[in-house]
Amino acid sequence: MVTHKAAENSSKPKSSKSSRSQTGPHAGIFWAFVKETEQKSESDRIVAIRSGLSIMLPVALRDALKIDFSHVARLLNTWRSTLERRMKSSALLDCIASERLDRIAQITGMAKIVLENREDTARWLTRAHPALNQQAPISLCDTGIGAWQVRRILSALEWGNSA
Repeated sequence: MVTHKAAENSSKPKSSKSSRSQTGPHAGIFWAFVKETEQKSESDRIVAIRSGLSIMLPVALRDALKIDFSHVARLLNTWRSTLERRMKSSALLDCIASERLDRIAQITGMAKIVLENREDTARWLTRAHPALNQQAPISLCDTGIGAWQVRRILSALEWGNSA
């Protein structure tokens, strides 16, 4: 299960900054988590959220979307230092961070279906969008309302409407 064992067995990153030119070494963990989240029932997702997701998933998110680790921490409603401390002790994410990460995985999965590949999905999620008041879609995933706005735009794109 990616949410715990596979992610925990990954090596810790050497640097907390990501390269904009290439996907980081932990990106595959995030994409596997996205797929796993799509396949789980809501009940199973709730259990995983309440239990706490792997601390390596924020690192994997950073690498997959090529965003700064401080931005990941803001999305998960935590401090970067808290994430780094949890990484050192291999602690799980708390319920709030886990729920937000689950939400991001849902949105990412939906975007990947619409955009058809990982690279376009990562680019779309991290670039300012005119229908979102020039905010990047990923930046709105810190709230349920923001995530709903992103889903609405993805639905419009899926059905051929300009968003």
